[in-house]
Amino acid sequence: MTSLHLLTVRTAAAIGRLSALQKRAERLTGPGGPVIKPALKELSDSLEELQVANEQLQQQVDLLAEARTSVDALQNRYVEFVDAVPVACVWTDSEGQIVQANTAAASLLNVSSQHLQGRPLMFFIVDRDKFRDAQAALNGQLTSVVEMSLPLRPRERRSRQVRLIGRRLQHDDRRCWFIQQDSEMADPSPS
Repeated sequence: MTSLHLLTVRTAAAIGRLSALQKRAERLTGPGGPVIKPALKELSDSLEELQVANEQLQQQVDLLAEARTSVDALQNRYVEFVDAVPVACVWTDSEGQIVQANTAAASLLNVSSQHLQGRPLMFFIVDRDKFRDAQAALNGQLTSVVEMSLPLRPRERRSRQVRLIGRRLQHDDRRCWFIQQDSEMADPSPS
């Protein structure tokens, strides 16, 4: 039983005890009890206000639980959608640390999505100066989109030429990087 339910039960029990006290007070003091009856009436009013407040609080708790369920469902759909996107996509913080990667990116980089988190995207970039310049442009808010062609080196695989498109998101501090493979431009030389 939650603390709110417990409070509601206790309030209802207190109202029941108060009613019994009011009946007892009437028998002992008669109908004109100058001090006890007004005090019991005030206590009764306060308990009723508490009961109404409990009911309103319970409604808010119920609405919050519904909202939480809705947010969880949206988050699950978002994760499913991100993994369903066939284009490799990596989200980084402003420093270039990978925060999230979809399945296509994990496959391209030859590292599981979970193991990509926290790693710098630069680990996989061969032309790091070009990537630093693009990252600085996004961080400096000179532009919201950068696009470049550069060699990418997946883990334990040889380099390949890719098109890297970076976006600074408007309502999120992360940067979104789309990695498009160009199989015709792949570097055939061994690493």
